[in-house]
Amino acid sequence: PFRCSWWYRTEFRAPDGLEGQRVWLNFAGINNRANIWLNGQRIAGEHDVAGAYRTYEFDISSLLVSDGPNVLAVETIAQTEKDLGVNWVDWNPTPPDKDMGLWREVSLRATGPVEIRFPAVAAHFPAASLDEADLTVEAELRNSGPAPVTGALEAELEGHRIRQAITLKAGEVRTIGFAPEAFKAPNCGGRIRWARRRCIRCRCAFCLAIECPIRCPSATASAKSRPRMTHRVIFSSA
Repeated sequence: PFRCSWWYRTEFRAPDGLEGQRVWLNFAGINNRANIWLNGQRIAGEHDVAGAYRTYEFDISSLLVSDGPNVLAVETIAQTEKDLGVNWVDWNPTPPDKDMGLWREVSLRATGPVEIRFPAVAAHFPAASLDEADLTVEAELRNSGPAPVTGALEAELEGHRIRQAITLKAGEVRTIGFAPEAFKAPNCGGRIRWARRRCIRCRCAFCLAIECPIRCPSATASAKSRPRMTHRVIFSSA
């Protein structure tokens, strides 16, 4: 087995405007195991980071330095015969290091007190004509703060807006859904007209009880909060 580790090290400065926000360190791919340090503190070990080309995210809000450089160091470790990993074939021989290392980018992401994650719209076609669809909207809410948060998840689908009041405990992650019956399209029997359409636009927002909404930046996908920096690349393996 390949016994040597690959090491990565970089320095970066935190963007402005992150006061009061949660800051996440995102790895878009690590193979196979890794030890990770930020500013001299180990935030994950090889028992936490294990697997082929897996993605990871770590809350570094308490470790990030705002008035100087931050130092990130990563030690990657190759898979062994006891790990569940990637195998090769005779026409694609095994590389000596078993393809270990960082894959794709390492980045920072900032969120508010509640983050909207993995919003999705599922379509069910009740008839073979595919002219109408029953749509279900789901999103995962994560409260990464130390205190409960009360607010409402708001979904807007094809001009129909509905809300659901929610209280999230400290550290709670919960999936919230809106059934097709919640979206009452006029003259459609509760269904959305789908004929000759390729895309249905949906927006999600989480409205705090005393603050403005935390909205999605796009019509169909992820969510952002108030900070100006929502995604910043600090290292790329390309």
